[in-house]
Amino acid sequence: MGKLKVLALLLAILIASAVITAWAVTTFIISPHRIVTVEEYILTLNVNATNCVVGDALKFNGTLTSPSFAYEGATVKLYRNNTYTGLSDLTDETGYYEMLYLTTTIGAFDFYANATITS
Repeated sequence: MGKLKVLALLLAILIASAVITAWAVTTFIISPHRIVTVEEYILTLNVNATNCVVGDALKFNGTLTSPSFAYEGATVKLYRNNTYTGLSDLTDETGYYEMLYLTTTIGAFDFYANATITS
């Protein structure tokens, strides 16, 4: 038997190099005298293929940035169908990250990324 085709339909894989963007602006009150505003962030998620076969590796990558700088050292995790895949990467000085996901089953999947920013 040859390799079975996997149709990897997902938020980031609907179109080759599709981009998912998440953003947020949060304000924390640390004390009555100090307010810290966390700037908007943009998390992109790209993938190198829209279709693959079982055993192929999909390369997910992207950046974690804000309008004024990149987030270095943030942890980006990859999820499939609302379950953590066990794959994560730390962003570099440009906010870039990448992960290789090995396809093991046939099906249509939704992938997304989540970032944890620590200071």
